[in-house]
Amino acid sequence: MPARFLEPAGVLLLMIIKLLLLPLNLVQLLLTWVWMTFGVLTATAIMLLTRRPGPALWFAHRPWSPVAMAILLGRVQVDCETEIDWSRTHIFVSNHQSMADIPAMLYSLRTPVRFIAKRELFKLPVVGWYLRSTGMIAVDRAGGRAATQGLIREAARDFSGSSIIAFPEGTRSRNGTVARFKKGVFLLALQSGLPLVPVALEGTRHLASRSGLTSRPARVRVRIGTPIETAGLGSEDLGQLVARTQGEVVRMHRLVGGEEPAVSEQTVAGETGA
Repeated sequence: MPARFLEPAGVLLLMIIKLLLLPLNLVQLLLTWVWMTFGVLTATAIMLLTRRPGPALWFAHRPWSPVAMAILLGRVQVDCETEIDWSRTHIFVSNHQSMADIPAMLYSLRTPVRFIAKRELFKLPVVGWYLRSTGMIAVDRAGGRAATQGLIREAARDFSGSSIIAFPEGTRSRNGTVARFKKGVFLLALQSGLPLVPVALEGTRHLASRSGLTSRPARVRVRIGTPIETAGLGSEDLGQLVARTQGEVVRMHRLVGGEEPAVSEQTVAGETGA
């Protein structure tokens, strides 16, 4: 068959598959919102009863995240490149593909975690209550240096008992590749002395598209790298720390099946945004 006929046929087949999956996607979307609302309300109630974020964070870790991944039809495979001391507080730094990254990370990490999230989410009803009550960390993505300093002050209130997850790209990837990292969370790591742990995710973009209506079952691969110690480092080490961490995420992303163009590796201190 001539090559010019293959592309239209492929597009038509893709449209047919999407139409066939649409009823499933609508059911998944409804169940996801129901389960998320139930989870937020339950975790908030736990927080109000116990006056401590720990039990609410545990609820998000287990059982909320496994059920969320089951609703999305995601099969999670987790690999660690080295032994992680889960009793320590870490800052986990991951690429960002979709909203499914959140339950995937909660499912994969063996410790209670807090997220660094954009400030707009804290203004939402129900979701905002949960974020505030469990000590999640708000960041103003358009606030520049002042927002970065605010992030550091807010996160520095209490590091005990729960690690932190950050997506330093600042937004979800449109094509699955790893964008250049912003430096806010790395300043936090330098000031706190907490170790950074690079994490690579692949497959979550198939579980939850931006529209929420074009998802499909997929295997999610999570690879957890070797912790990068920051104790003893100073602000002069910032550029190298950002580049090293992003290099590790890009390397591991390839190992879990991601495709990375050469430009993704060209992150240097002067090119890394705030």
